[in-house]
Amino acid sequence: MQFSVEISPEHPALPGHFPGMPVVPAVILIERLADQLERLTGREVNSIRQLRLLGPALPGQRLDVMVNEKSAGSWRVTCTSDGKPVAKGVFATDAPEPERAEPARPDSPGFQSASGAYQHLPHAGAMQLVDQIAFRDDGAETRLDLDDRHPLASGQSVAAWMMLEYAAQLMACRKILQGGEPMHKAMIVLVRSLDRYTSGLSAGDRVTIRVLEGVAQPGAVQCGFRAISEGRMVASGEFTVVSQG
Repeated sequence: MQFSVEISPEHPALPGHFPGMPVVPAVILIERLADQLERLTGREVNSIRQLRLLGPALPGQRLDVMVNEKSAGSWRVTCTSDGKPVAKGVFATDAPEPERAEPARPDSPGFQSASGAYQHLPHAGAMQLVDQIAFRDDGAETRLDLDDRHPLASGQSVAAWMMLEYAAQLMACRKILQGGEPMHKAMIVLVRSLDRYTSGLSAGDRVTIRVLEGVAQPGAVQCGFRAISEGRMVASGEFTVVSQG
């Protein structure tokens, strides 16, 4: 199977990701690939494994996508642009059963504004997604109330895939607020796993996102995250971000 995708330069997420050098967020590419694959196969995609983001996807750039069936309900997806690799990974119908969601912690003085972190991060305007942050053991937590003006929304909902972008920004804010160096560029380069347990979230939904730092080295960090709404897991995964000062 083959198809092509192209992200319009008018997408509302692009002015803030990143100002002056727009790059398509990984989550928008993931959503578009999953949607097209669902249309072709008639099956719902709920799980992604070993998605390597090999080069930036740019606004208006045509991406040619080759799909090979790996097993029943599982496909290997390869994206190229002018013959150059952009992304490749495995998309599948079934996500594993979610682990039991941890109960929400009560509000506490541990939460603080994350706005100061964005002075040192390459996100602007509506793509400054994290309003508040609480530091946890080896990680951080944020809480958000979705609205219908969200830059990552599709129609009246926000796809559960989008929680990955929140998790990446949450970890970046944690790094900056704990004394890390400014980041002029930060990209998700590997999605080791990404599972969704609902198709989307609606305006008014309250979501808690928790991110845990795994392996860290200069300019790169491997993380895990969970997104929880009303006591149920909506998305989880593991990813790697690289940054440049």
